Amino acid sequence: AHDAVFGFFDWFYRGFPFMIIMILIGWIVLLVLFKPEKKKLKIVKVKEKLHSDQKLVLLIFAVTIILWMTEKFHGISSANVSLVPIVLLYAFGMLGFKDFAKVDWESLILVGGGLALGYGIHAVGLDSHVVSVIKGVSSLSAFGFFLMMGIIGILLTIFISNTTAAALY
Repeated sequence: AHDAVFGFFDWFYRGFPFMIIMILIGWIVLLVLFKPEKKKLKIVKVKEKLHSDQKLVLLIFAVTIILWMTEKFHGISSANVSLVPIVLLYAFGMLGFKDFAKVDWESLILVGGGLALGYGIHAVGLDSHVVSVIKGVSSLSAFGFFLMMGIIGILLTIFISNTTAAALY
């Protein structure tokens, strides 16, 4: 069992290089498929001062991001940190009961159910069993291994939600 905290910087360290590469590839593909009609865009800068509500939302946003990024230091889980902006925005009257009623509860339940299923799979050890099966075929070449992992990922997400698959540590 591996219950070590895998925090923001762990994801950032592994994901940031891929994100930069994918953005560049996406940008090139878009430029090739949809050639720009104009060579230059005129951008008009408008300087407006933030009013107090905007400053407060920005502060709450910054605090939330900092708490997510420093999860390893303070030990508050990202799920609990996610409640911080909700509670503060309601406490300062920026959100009300009408906003609460507009939440897409079906989607939240779907995501929450996927996370619960992923943690359930981890709790009963099914994920460890799958990893041991994958380790059994470690004699594959790097290409064969990545091909196999891609196929497993595709098959996995055919039968379970992406949220559940991602929750499988």
